[in-house]
Amino acid sequence: MAIWQADFRLVFPQPLARDHRTQLSAILAPGKSWFPDLETWGAEDSHRIDIWHRNGQPQKGNMRLDLRSPDPVLLEQILSWVRSNGVELLDEAGRKVEPNIGELSLALRGSKAFRFVENPDLYLRRLKLGGLDDA
Repeated sequence: MAIWQADFRLVFPQPLARDHRTQLSAILAPGKSWFPDLETWGAEDSHRIDIWHRNGQPQKGNMRLDLRSPDPVLLEQILSWVRSNGVELLDEAGRKVEPNIGELSLALRGSKAFRFVENPDLYLRRLKLGGLDDA
């Protein structure tokens, strides 16, 4: 994970749609996986969705959003996929984030990535001094 990516956990309380791969591929380009049980969409250092499988079934996932280049249209497409598949979003602290743009925006503003993108020098100085819980 890059310092400018806000990280969210994806929880699948119900099976994903059969065409979830096609749905995700319409939002983010399929990526290359380094593990047979991992599927990925997007770029390693930008917007990205990872889904881990067990016995061919999605088990857990991660969503990373690049706060250097926020894209409201992309965020709404991702949130639409989340809602239509009954996926739950959890922020960095494990708190549930409702899948709407307002709640996601609040979660993003509270993220480590936002603090870094907002003021990289201050973020790194505070991190070096041990003043943040961001390490």
